[in-house]
Amino acid sequence: MPRLTRITPADHTLMPWKNGKGSTAEIAVRRPPGNERFLWRLSQAQVPEDGPFSDFSGYDRTLVLIEGTKLGLDFGEGRAARLEAPFAHAAFAGDWPTVATLSAGPVADLNIMTDRARARHKFTLLTASTGQSHTSEAATIIVHALAEATVAALGSGERIALNPGDTLVIEQDGNAPVTVTVTSDAAAAQVGLVEIHMA
Repeated sequence: MPRLTRITPADHTLMPWKNGKGSTAEIAVRRPPGNERFLWRLSQAQVPEDGPFSDFSGYDRTLVLIEGTKLGLDFGEGRAARLEAPFAHAAFAGDWPTVATLSAGPVADLNIMTDRARARHKFTLLTASTGQSHTSEAATIIVHALAEATVAALGSGERIALNPGDTLVIEQDGNAPVTVTVTSDAAAAQVGLVEIHMA
């Protein structure tokens, strides 16, 4: 049976940015015993002003805009992304010299990182109001309620209620497929689903 961990905003750990320009609310993280580098991390941050991102060389990142609009990301060497509205997302290497530009004021983002040498991840946006399902063989599956309350139902029968900002971490030792179905009565309910596969 998969191991299930429900995390609420009250469980988050506030961490200072490596560049000293702000702080991040660490939602969930996995660090193998005896290894200072985390295997993966899910976090949330407020971005109050233009500026550079911290260097996370060796990690792959996905950033999801969750509050605010018009976040520009310049990765250098002609690489760039523009997140116009909530739930837009961009994947990039933590090694890239990323600079954020805020065209419409402060924003908040959800950030997923995996150690490139040991894991890889994929982010999928699900609309809970339509009862979307997703099946995965990933070692770790993360369900994060981005907007409105939702219910995450597993194929094995468990049903977990998630308020906005709550997270469900599903971990298993093997690679048996796990089906997650998200439902909500709210038309605006959105859920972020992250699959983490071991390299």
